[in-house]
Amino acid sequence: MATQEFADFEIDYDFSTVKPMEGGGYELVAEGTYKVQVIGLEQKNSKKSNKPMVVVEFLITEDQPYEGAQEFAGQHLWNNYVVSDKAMGRFAQLMIACGAPLDKFRASAIYGQEILVDVVHNEGEVTTDAEGNPLPIKTFANVYKERSLDADQVEAEAPPPPPVTRAPRAAAPAGKPAAAPKVTAPPPPAPRSPVRNGAAARRA
Repeated sequence: MATQEFADFEIDYDFSTVKPMEGGGYELVAEGTYKVQVIGLEQKNSKKSNKPMVVVEFLITEDQPYEGAQEFAGQHLWNNYVVSDKAMGRFAQLMIACGAPLDKFRASAIYGQEILVDVVHNEGEVTTDAEGNPLPIKTFANVYKERSLDADQVEAEAPPPPPVTRAPRAAAPAGKPAAAPKVTAPPPPAPRSPVRNGAAARRA
């Protein structure tokens, strides 16, 4: 068998800054708040409902405002925005976070924008292999609470609501139980003249 001639090639990238990854997939991003950039939008149909949806790809940026988030810089996140009456609020949340106009959804107004998101873990559905044996349940990192970069700062600087106060009760004298509130009975009704056969009685 002839040996195929080897053709060398290079990829110009400094891999000394990359965290090694096993299994060929992405490490599950921990729950928390991250600064992300929208780097991809694609129209597809939902596998469950066959409804149209937009798959948005996020990249966790290098500069992170929260402790512990820097560890996952360079990781990717995906979120599905389904076109349905119940889910249109998710579109609005993303559009407002990106500062996009709300008259219609434009992918160009979302692409490239940097926002803050919360990542939460959700377990997938139970699946089985070809022989019907249950497979390990996968955990997914889902994106929620999309907001602008300064949203957290504005919320932190907002003055706290005034405390709820109640009027203090008058303390009873020491050694004596508190007196029950005085209840005044309503006055009795005025006396009415006797009535005979439906007519008022005449006075003598």
